[in-house]
Amino acid sequence: MTAKTDTTLTGKIVKEAFVNQRGKVSDKIFDMFLESKGKKYFIKFCEGKVLREKLEKIVGKEMQFRVEICEGEWDKCSEQEVQSRVGDYVKMLELKTVATGEKLSYADGSGNVYVIKKESIEYIPVKKENSSSGEYSGGEPLSKSITEEAWTKTKKEFDSLFKNKKIQIKNRMMGTGLLSITKKGKETIVLIAKSPEMENLEKSLKKLLGL
Repeated sequence: MTAKTDTTLTGKIVKEAFVNQRGKVSDKIFDMFLESKGKKYFIKFCEGKVLREKLEKIVGKEMQFRVEICEGEWDKCSEQEVQSRVGDYVKMLELKTVATGEKLSYADGSGNVYVIKKESIEYIPVKKENSSSGEYSGGEPLSKSITEEAWTKTKKEFDSLFKNKKIQIKNRMMGTGLLSITKKGKETIVLIAKSPEMENLEKSLKKLLGL
């Protein structure tokens, strides 16, 4: 095992069905991962300080977690020799504050997601294996700090699109956009058609990312 830095990550807990080495998916056993900034870290409970039962209660909720990121065997918890998956994982050390600030989110026509908070913007691209064609990739994940002025301007753009009924649609189709505003844990969503307003929003978000 190679230990890395003790750090705090903002993200959410996700559950996935266990897949054995033969590729068989279990309907009874589930792994848990910490998803943060477009990357998923396996949670190794036997080396951490937070019980699985505690994380079960907050699956899908965005929070801050103090963790130690390691590289090594996921399934080995004793001296006994076992076949084990290998890769990056986290030791869960502490649950920290719930992220309650206002958050903006935009999913473009290809499914790439932009998450904007008061102090940062994060780009979460579609992976090739998750794209509708099986060929498209949105590139690499990216995160940047933003100024309060940039946050205010972006928030006004979102508010304007939420009020613009002319470009809003009822059903999500390929090429359309999905916007959400989350305040105090309550999320409001609108769908928008491909339009100059949608293109202008994408240009603004890419500019914040330096793209």
